[in-house]
Amino acid sequence: VEGKKGSFVMEHRGTYDGAKARSSWKIVPGSGTENLTDIRGEGTYEAGHGEPARVEFRYSLNAE
Repeated sequence: VEGKKGSFVMEHRGTYDGAKARSSWKIVPGSGTENLTDIRGEGTYEAGHGEPARVEFRYSLNAE
């Protein structure tokens, strides 16, 4: 993320209603390593049959 080294864990939840797949995820607080220890964020995903996927990922990093 932004050229920073490290990793983090995301919790994912999703549904599929037969026409669209929808999911949301959030970064597990305190799971960031190395230069990503203060990362916070969440995102969403939505796609239907034959449609382009819509993906959003919002995050913030505290300056080190």
